[in-house]
Amino acid sequence: MVKSIYVASKAYHGPMWIRMREIGYPITCTWIDKYKPNVIEDWTDFWHRCIAEVISSDLLIAYREVGDELKGGFIEIGAALSHNIPIYTVGLDQMSWTRHSLVTNFEDIEEAFKQAVNRHAYTER
Repeated sequence: MVKSIYVASKAYHGPMWIRMREIGYPITCTWIDKYKPNVIEDWTDFWHRCIAEVISSDLLIAYREVGDELKGGFIEIGAALSHNIPIYTVGLDQMSWTRHSLVTNFEDIEEAFKQAVNRHAYTER
C-alpha cells in the first residue's frame, strides 16, 4: 500500500489537498501547509524541501484544471521521473511526457486517489 503521496498542482489547490489529507489520504508534502500562493520568502528552501519530499514519496499525483498553467509542478514531476517514482496525472494527458512508462493518466482526481491508495508501493529506486 502507498504510504506517502506528493501532490503537484497550482498553489491555490492547497486547501483541496488539505481536505483530502484530513479524510485519510496519505498526502505528505508540506507546501500545502506552509506556503501561500505568491508569498514564498525563501525560494531556495522551498525548492530543496519540495524536491526532498518528492523523492521520499511512494507516488506523485499531478493535477491540472482547465486554465491552470503548471510551472513548478514540472520540477516536481521531473524529480519523480528521475527517481523512478510513479506519477498519476489528472488534466495533463495531452502532454507527450505523460506517455512515459511511469505515468498513468486519469479522468478525475477521485479515481487517481482510489488507484493510488490501492497500489503497492514501488520500492526499487
